[in-house]
This record gives sequence, structure tokens and C-alpha cells, in this order.
Amino acid sequence: MEGEPQVKEVAPAATVGPFEQGTMPNLRNVERAEAERVLAELGVSVIVIEVATNDVAPGRVFGQSPAAGEPLESGDVVNLILSAEPAGDEAQEE
Repeated sequence: MEGEPQVKEVAPAATVGPFEQGTMPNLRNVERAEAERVLAELGVSVIVIEVATNDVAPGRVFGQSPAAGEPLESGDVVNLILSAEPAGDEAQEE
């Protein structure tokens, strides 16, 4: 149904680590679930923004704020920009 999230299991292709507590890790090209797990361990809140693009596989991080290496404290808010499949020609039902 439209508007309902779809869950798809995939094997992780990239992992994050090691990361230093108090420093924003580089999450580029990491899948959403792994990125959220890492950030939860750091005690930060996450805002996810999905942008349709052909440049990065769907469901992977291609932008983040703060940038990798920046200071990060428990309770901070992190913005993740995730790739989404671009809207294309959908098969028409007859």
C-alpha cells in the first residue's frame, strides 16, 4: 500500500568502524540499519532524509551532518541523507 514502509532484508555490504566515541563516524555508503545502529550506540538522535538518486544504491547513506570527524555528544541530532529509488515509469495496470 502506498505510504506504508516496506521492509527488505539485505546482507550488509559495508560496515562502520572502528569509531571514536565523541566523533562523528563516516557513514557514507553504509546501509540505513547499520548507520542507525552505530548512531544509537553513540546516543544521538537521527533525522533521515530520503532523496531519489541514481548515484548511490537505494537505502544507503550519501550525505551526513555533522561531517565525519566532527565532535559528537550524546543527545546531539544527526541528519542522514539516504538514497531512494528515483520515480520511474511504473507498469500500468490493465
